[in-house]
Amino acid sequence: MFGTSGIRGPIGDAVTADLALSIGRAVATDGAETVVIGRDARESGGFLRDAVTAGCRECGADVIDLGMAATPTVARSIARLNADAGIVVTASHNPSEDNGLKLWTPSGQAFDTDRRNRIAGIVENESYTFAAWDESGTRRSDDRAIAAHTNAVVEAIETDAAIDDLSVVVDVGNGVGSVTAAALGELGVDVTTLNAQPDGSFPGRPSEPTAETVTTLCRQVEHGDADLGIAHDGDADRMVAVDETGTFVPKDVLLALFARRAVARAGGGVVAAPVDTSRCVDDAIDSLGAASRERRSAMCLSPRPRHAKRLSSAVNPLGRGSGPMKHSAPTARWPPRS
Repeated sequence: MFGTSGIRGPIGDAVTADLALSIGRAVATDGAETVVIGRDARESGGFLRDAVTAGCRECGADVIDLGMAATPTVARSIARLNADAGIVVTASHNPSEDNGLKLWTPSGQAFDTDRRNRIAGIVENESYTFAAWDESGTRRSDDRAIAAHTNAVVEAIETDAAIDDLSVVVDVGNGVGSVTAAALGELGVDVTTLNAQPDGSFPGRPSEPTAETVTTLCRQVEHGDADLGIAHDGDADRMVAVDETGTFVPKDVLLALFARRAVARAGGGVVAAPVDTSRCVDDAIDSLGAASRERRSAMCLSPRPRHAKRLSSAVNPLGRGSGPMKHSAPTARWPPRS
């Protein structure tokens, strides 16, 4: 049922309203009393959101609806709202005919294998715990999620850094990742946006940002004299970059740049990187006395391996890991102090 990034597939086939209802029931049955729910811009997201919400409430969980919100925004809202879990209705960088569900914990991390297996078992066995007729869950909206995430990014960036004279082009990809442009704008950066209107059919470019799909961004940066370009996928848990010449920056180079700064700040440590990462990261951090370690997904830095997860966002200032860069809630200052 679950892949490495939740449930994902074609609408009406692998992903249905019935499945979303079952997942909502299972998350509540598994013990979540309050669940934060958000969705990307896909047309099917509306009825999937309604179905998963109904399932949660039917089994007694209260639901806080964020509306359209990026995956990192939902993930970091769970703790802010004192909730027990988060569900994002999204197929991430997949094409518009797909959709899916991602499940998150209050720490901003995805459900681990044990918890995913419990959810799958509840669904497969239909062993739901339904609430009594007068104890069904409530539903309310929260319209502060994007602003709260934006403020967190702004506060995580050192304001004495010379960034107010920067010019940045942000390609939102018709997704819901407006936080990046909003945060940079609040910091005084000259921001130009591309494909900023949320549209789940992704008319501007395919949802996945790659060297082949962000050519418009590359040209805009090159000919518009911008300092850099940033692009996201549909739910904004992926980031790619373009340098000041309009050249696409390979994911391994981005990883190496962030890792080197984070290692310098920490005075060494272990960088966990995706399994398909090249020697580029090792070459960037070897001279700083650090080492890399392969991980199936995500990326983190730790002075000692057993503490790796605690500093998972130190390598990525905007927000969760693999290739293109993924975003998590920022906890490190940017730029890191060398």
